[in-house]
Amino acid sequence: MTLIAALPIDGIPCLIGDFLLTDPSRSAHAVLPTRPDINSGGFKTLKRRVAGTRRKIHCFNENFIAGFTGLITSGSAIFSALESRFAAAAPTIEDLTNVLSAFNACSGSTVIGWMRHSRTTCFRWSAAPGARAAVVDVAFDGSGAQHFAELSSVTSRSHSADLMGWDRSVLTGLSKIGGLLGEEMSSHTNLDSFYGFGGEMMVLASTGFQAISSVTYSFWNVTIDDASQIMYFPANVVVVYESRGRYSVLQVTQFTIVNGRTKADMAVCMMTPIHDAMDSFDVQSIGRLSFDGDYHVAVFSVFDAKTKRTARLKFANRKAHDATIRCGLRGRTATIEFDRRPVDDAIRQAFTC
Repeated sequence: MTLIAALPIDGIPCLIGDFLLTDPSRSAHAVLPTRPDINSGGFKTLKRRVAGTRRKIHCFNENFIAGFTGLITSGSAIFSALESRFAAAAPTIEDLTNVLSAFNACSGSTVIGWMRHSRTTCFRWSAAPGARAAVVDVAFDGSGAQHFAELSSVTSRSHSADLMGWDRSVLTGLSKIGGLLGEEMSSHTNLDSFYGFGGEMMVLASTGFQAISSVTYSFWNVTIDDASQIMYFPANVVVVYESRGRYSVLQVTQFTIVNGRTKADMAVCMMTPIHDAMDSFDVQSIGRLSFDGDYHVAVFSVFDAKTKRTARLKFANRKAHDATIRCGLRGRTATIEFDRRPVDDAIRQAFTC
């Protein structure tokens, strides 16, 4: 199942999609690096099995992007037809209806996205007898749509107040994805809605639609003690995302201390389009992703010991030497650091409202 969301963020057309595939099988879950314990007793209540990962949104050309939810066999056929017809130009709403009407019998299938002509238009189509593609203002679809909308409303700070337009929309969208990853690695309620393993974002830039290139996500547990002191503890996991044209990569690194030394267990996952498994691609050629992404997102899960209140705050910024969140290398050592003052201020503000 899925989350796909086509929405304007601060007026900029954006498309967000998750990576998780599920099925009704009762056999063991597939490996999920964000939840190494997925086959433990704590997940017995999940009504669908984690079956793998795929890319659910696709850039067909610089003027046409779309996302799919439904059976992957239907999605493969539908996206293959869209790519065959619209690899070089954006469709009109009538063009979309002409192609998608051939799949009106594919029950449960929905396609949403954006197309750009003289103006940019959001659209939605859902398979049903006589269904037609329609122009809409915004579209949230898939099993995770409601949960993601609720999750996105959790306390968040994602950018500096002086940022506007394109930068602001990107940072806001990446913060939403960071919040989803944080949820999955804590209470994992997103898995009850059958979606997750992070996600990716495509956005309209000056040259057309494009995927955000690379993002580093770090996670922190924060406690406000009885004396109102704020204490930070790294969650010992870092997630790196990269878009590589036709496919995406998500690297999850778990850190542990063994005999006084830090050990890094790294899982690199390749997400291919739903209509192209890229079976001949050598996954080993992907290599190791750098922590030094173009964007940095830090997720702070905060617990107030006095009031027992909790909150999740997200900070996001472009890579810069003076940014609040900084990730990179010192010699051969990967580093993640942040300026405490703005984070402390945001935490105190969140817990004094």
